[in-house]
Amino acid sequence: MGLGESVPIGNPLFRCLRMTCLLAVLAGCASGPVSDEPAATDAEPGSPPPSGPVLRGKEIGKSFMASALGGYRFYTDEDVGATVRAIGHDIAVAAGVDPDSYHFFVVENPQANAFAIPGGYIFVFDGLLRRLGDEEELAGVLAHEVAHVTHGHFFKDQKKVTAVDLMAAAAILLGRSESVAAVSLAGAASMQLAYSRDNEREADVAGISYLYDADYAPGGLVRFFGVLRQQAHLVLPKNQYTYLSTHPGLEERYDRVERMIERRGEGPAPRDPGRWQRLQAGLAARAVDGRVPGEGTFEKGYAALRAARLSRARPLLEQAVRESPESAMALAALAECLVRQEDAAAAGMLERAQAADPQGASVHFWQGEWHRRRGEADLALAAYERAIALDDELSMAHFRLSQLLAEGPRAPWGRFHLARYLRLTLKPGQAVQVLGEIDPAGDEVLQRGINHQLQTLEEEGV
Repeated sequence: MGLGESVPIGNPLFRCLRMTCLLAVLAGCASGPVSDEPAATDAEPGSPPPSGPVLRGKEIGKSFMASALGGYRFYTDEDVGATVRAIGHDIAVAAGVDPDSYHFFVVENPQANAFAIPGGYIFVFDGLLRRLGDEEELAGVLAHEVAHVTHGHFFKDQKKVTAVDLMAAAAILLGRSESVAAVSLAGAASMQLAYSRDNEREADVAGISYLYDADYAPGGLVRFFGVLRQQAHLVLPKNQYTYLSTHPGLEERYDRVERMIERRGEGPAPRDPGRWQRLQAGLAARAVDGRVPGEGTFEKGYAALRAARLSRARPLLEQAVRESPESAMALAALAECLVRQEDAAAAGMLERAQAADPQGASVHFWQGEWHRRRGEADLALAAYERAIALDDELSMAHFRLSQLLAEGPRAPWGRFHLARYLRLTLKPGQAVQVLGEIDPAGDEVLQRGINHQLQTLEEEGV
């Protein structure tokens, strides 16, 4: 191949070069973000250390995310992480932005906080989720944070966001400000993190509009302000930052949002609480005390199921099915419990659950688990593929497919599903490496899938 000739996309050399470049970019984000400007050199003796390269646009979010992935725990499960992503997706569509370029994460942290980073990276702490009452309140939080991104809020001067600013911001916002070497640096960054009242006004107005357009009851945002009022008088430990630390003007905002809703009307009716109940049960499964908000039979049974306390979960879920025999959610949960207990009654319960919700991806996944445990590989494979067709972000379905397709002519597809699993569980570097090792052997569909995943990882960082 002569100088100046292009390398075909399917060529192994192209894949190798692209993977090497992408791994270098991801590694660079973790150690020092890419810059459009040269770093300062030849500093005078005794002068402050250089603050690092200036970051812009998507670089800020990618670099922040790379730092966060290195030291914080995230929810990547179907109940908590996927629910927040689904609601965030609805809000992003209503905001008129590309939903695939916005990312919503749940951080395991007891603080009641949520924040947005330029580039479309939204973080919600499980400490805040535990204090919210329903998904309309969560939608209100996410709509407000998306508005901060769409309107360019964050640092007071985005043209001067540096790598050190980002380190300090990550430490403060994610609750580890003690890791910042210089206390003065952390203090300066915390001053920058606070939005102005004009920013808050603009985000409230836009957020309310997004909620109406996404068919979420806007009153959830008002109720969320009630949650903030409760924590407004708390005495916080040193270096702990809550939502109010970076979102000022609570009383003014409460009155303004109430007036906006009075003018526009209450909007759509509240949604079915099932998804929110699953989210809260998923949170409870990780809680030290296992406490589940509310007293419902389903919530208690589902929390026990998520915590793998199957003998406790089963009678509660059976009671939930008796109370609501047409509830797709209760039927699916009981079917899962029976599969995990390897009880023969699982087959019939899976049929009932699928009849109640034919589009329920998780039911198809558990059908796959039932067949896999019985050694019925072909039936399991078909069930997992149906689950993926309904929900391409069902990470465990990708993992099972990677196992079932590990050998034979479809082995490259098995490696692709492994890469999807790694990406969905927030291991982007490993996903890139696996994608680069796949030889599609002329399979154009697989090649397009590989290229799309690599391009997205390069552009988004996750």
